[in-house]
Order: sequence, then structure tokens, then C-alpha cells
Amino acid sequence: MQDYDNTTTVLTLWRTNAPWGWHLTKVTVGNSVTSIGSYAFVGDQHLEVIALYPCVTSIGQGAFDRCDAALQISLPSNVTTIGSGAFANCKGLERVDFDCNETVTLGGSDVFTGCDALQYIVFPTLDAVLANTTGNWSGYSDKLHTQFGGKLFSATNEGGTPAYKIATEEDLRNLASAVNSSFSNSGSGLTFRQTADIAMSSTDFTPIGNSSFFRGIYDGGYHVISGLTVNTSGYAGLFGYVYGGTVKDLALVNPSVTGGGHTGAIVGRSLSSNTCHSIFTNLYTHGTNLNVIGQNENSSYSTVTNVAHTSAITLGTASPPPFSPPSRPTALSIMA
Repeated sequence: MQDYDNTTTVLTLWRTNAPWGWHLTKVTVGNSVTSIGSYAFVGDQHLEVIALYPCVTSIGQGAFDRCDAALQISLPSNVTTIGSGAFANCKGLERVDFDCNETVTLGGSDVFTGCDALQYIVFPTLDAVLANTTGNWSGYSDKLHTQFGGKLFSATNEGGTPAYKIATEEDLRNLASAVNSSFSNSGSGLTFRQTADIAMSSTDFTPIGNSSFFRGIYDGGYHVISGLTVNTSGYAGLFGYVYGGTVKDLALVNPSVTGGGHTGAIVGRSLSSNTCHSIFTNLYTHGTNLNVIGQNENSSYSTVTNVAHTSAITLGTASPPPFSPPSRPTALSIMA
């Protein structure tokens, strides 16, 4: 086994001096290389590490086809063109990281075809994810992600603004983990949008904003979270501690929430100030006697609208509150 270093402008090795005959384990492409030629490393089943310098702008057709040992590939910010089948049939490939914040042109819909283990294609920002969802990217939409607080999230443009997508229990738990990991991950200036009803498992949920606080926008998208279980001695609720954040358009059904001095079904503690205004609107609970918001400190600086318990939740109809969004035409009723 051996490594391969290259410093030419266009790396083209197929057939004549193809490195797959060398059983490479690592390829380092130097600063002078701007393009990986077609079929350059095709069929090297031992290649594990692919290190590309920022000068690389394009990867040719079939360049890494059947490089089965590669588990993760990082592509530098200047890579904006990838040829047909460039990473096809890389059976061990699990993740591809792009450092590019713009549209990446795929030469075909088969760039990652046959990559059976591929789970994540990661871009650095929400805008970059959303810029790569059409054309030849459309077949990979379920794999496109970006990061927040060290956790991976899909992106959504529903509602007209880019947002981190919350569609599963795993997404909710990842959001809690990210926010709780550091005060710098409060979500300030960011939107998290729920795109589906979520039925929680019986496993205890750590509130979003437990050891930290939530300062972003959580848009429930007129969806329901059912069966939430929280059991903590700290701030307790779906959101433990909200400071200058927004939570809206959400219903919580049959939650079981136990906590300390700041306990509410949806928000345990809210804090506002003259510069940080918390906003809560269209929040409803069903099947609990807990207040929707446990404690709303400095309430004169917060906005609370349509926040209440309800005996019946009807979504997606023209009925009175709680929810009647035009985007959900099919009624879902949960009766007392």
C-alpha cells in the first residue's frame, strides 16, 4: 500500500499510469492542481483518504468510481463542478462534506449512484443547502444537511425563509443538544421550522434551553408534538429557558412534564428585557393542567398572544382556533 502526491495542474492518470494499480490508501492533491481528470482513480478499492487543496475547482467523470474504502470525503470551497459518476459505486462512502457556499453543478444524476452507505451530504450553510436542491441534486434531497451546534439538520424554505428543519424526534433532541452545549449556540438570528407532527417516545426529553437558553425562532408550522416526557430538577418544558426568543404556531398534546421552580408544558421559563423581547403566539396544550408558560419574567417586554389550554385541537380546517392554516387542508382532530 502507498500514498500518492501530485502537483500537476490537471491530474489525469487513467489507463496509462493509473494509481489503482498501486493500491493507494491516501491521495494528496497539491496546490497547483485545479482539476481531477476523468477516471483518475477509478477502481482503487483501497483508497481511504482523499485530500484536496482549495485550488481544485472540478472533478471529472468517474474520477473516484468504485473507490470502496473511502468513508468520508471533504471537498474544498472552490469545487463547483462534479462530473457524471464521479463518486459512483463507492460502497463504503457515508458522508461528503462541501465547503462551498454556492451552487455546485453535477454532470449527471448519477454522481453518487451506487453509494449504498451514503447518509449525509453536508454544506456549510442553510443557503448553500437550499441552492443545491434542484436539477441533478433532486435525487439526493433527503441526504442534504447543514450543521448547527455540531448536529446535522436538513433545511427547509417553507414559510419563505431558510430554516433548520424539525421533522422527527431525533431533530428535536439534536436541537436540544446543540442549544444546551453552549451559550454561543442559543440560535440567535436563526429559524427552526417544524414540518410534521411528531409523536415522541417515552424516553425522557432534555428541554431545549436547559443548561443554556434558546434565543432563536421556533416555528411550529401549525403542527403537533404528542407524548412529550420531561423529568428534570431544572427548567422544564419543551423549552426549558427562552431568553429573547420566539416560539409560535405549535400544539402540545398529552405531555408529562416534571421540573423544579420553572415548569411549563411548552416553556418553563421566559426572560425578556428592553433589548431582548420574547414572543409567544398560537401555542396550545391539550391533556395537561400545566401552564403553557411556567414563568414569564419581565413580561412587559414580551408578547403573548393566543396561548392557552384547549379541550379540542383541530388542525387544517376553517374552524376557530387553535389552528386553521391554509397549508394544511386535511383535518386532524384530537378530542378530549
